[in-house]
Amino acid sequence: MPTITTTRLALVPWPEHHPEFVAEFQQDPRVMQYLGNGQPWDRARFEAVRAAQADQWAQHGYGWRVAVALASGALIGVATSGPVGNGVPDLDPSEHELGWWVVADAWRQGYGTEMAHAIRAEAHEVQGSQGVLARLQPENVGSARIATAIGLSYSGEILGRFGEVNALYRGTAVDWAARRSTNQSV
Repeated sequence: MPTITTTRLALVPWPEHHPEFVAEFQQDPRVMQYLGNGQPWDRARFEAVRAAQADQWAQHGYGWRVAVALASGALIGVATSGPVGNGVPDLDPSEHELGWWVVADAWRQGYGTEMAHAIRAEAHEVQGSQGVLARLQPENVGSARIATAIGLSYSGEILGRFGEVNALYRGTAVDWAARRSTNQSV
């Protein structure tokens, strides 16, 4: 399973690397406030997600990644890439979703944008995805800035798995190629 290396990060496949990291950092209410129903996961949900990600990697060769700081080895967050899956009204379960979670101590240092850029590149350039999306709670202005910075455009609101309102951002492979060919900063 390939590692993606950026300027400051190694994005390593999860759960192969750092299997307990997601269980630990998603217990932080600052991180979870804008994710799903805002509640930390119980052990059963964590194990179900970990098993699903192991299957995703085995079947498709991509999935969630842990972001590791190259300079210090610190675990910075998780970059997600893969199908939306079942349970999100108004979205096809096969649509390609991107996500980024950053530990609170590493907020506002550009890591989220770096992670999001890397997984968007992988989605289009390696996995061949023609379109990607990100779902964000409208109050999450930091992630909205990241979505815009990597070239995703706001396309309305939908409901998430728990009935929470999500702002939906979308981008296409054509948009991505145009950004790359004009050397725009992403």
